[in-house]
Amino acid sequence: MSHPIFRIAIGADHGAVDLKNAVTEHLKAVGHEVRDYGTQGHESVDYADYANLVSRNVADGTYDFGFLCCTSGVGMSIAANRHRHVRAANVRTVEETIITRQHNDSNILCLAGKTTDIATGIAMADAFTPRPLKVAVTQAAFANLPAAASRKPTLRFTRRSPPRSIASGTTSSSSLRKISPRPL
Repeated sequence: MSHPIFRIAIGADHGAVDLKNAVTEHLKAVGHEVRDYGTQGHESVDYADYANLVSRNVADGTYDFGFLCCTSGVGMSIAANRHRHVRAANVRTVEETIITRQHNDSNILCLAGKTTDIATGIAMADAFTPRPLKVAVTQAAFANLPAAASRKPTLRFTRRSPPRSIASGTTSSSSLRKISPRPL
């Protein structure tokens, strides 16, 4: 085959079973090793259960990549990104799929069953799996992540009253009040 073969974990909730099944069949047809974690029916299930199964297996290296499908893709993305070593991206277009794989080193793709048709979902799967990482761009961006996470939040100050006359050039610290730290 002209492309590398990957080990792929896939899961979905009841809102995107048909999309998951189509993507699963396509990935198997092109030669990838695919493990379908479910769900198989349209009965209501908790999306987080499937996101956790796929995410754990991608995070520990059992599978190279993962695909998660739910009604909007958002819930699966949030649940997956709670796992260490998971970089899940909720995408809407093939172009976004290529960018998130190449620039963000995403290892789980989240798709919306409500707004992604089968043909687009398959095109996204094809675009996601063979894309090499743009190492220089990604390493520079990731180099800043640990530093940002270890920094203490900065304190911001606001004025309690309107500023004094610019002409006087004086401002007392009593006219400032401390507000909550800015989130990172």
